Amino acid sequence: MERTDWQAWTQYEDMQVLYLSRERRMTPEMIAQEMGRSIGSVQNRLMTLRSVDGRKQF
Repeated sequence: MERTDWQAWTQYEDMQVLYLSRERRMTPEMIAQEMGRSIGSVQNRLMTLRSVDGRKQF
């Protein structure tokens, strides 16, 4: 089942998007396709998580 963008990101999805970005070096486009989210939604979530994370290593 494909999720829509207005649905909140779960903690699991946050961890998944960070893992795909950091460990597998996937682009937001690839992550969006993998997770069934729009590219913009993935990019926004990554920016939010990066600003909260503070380590700026991904």
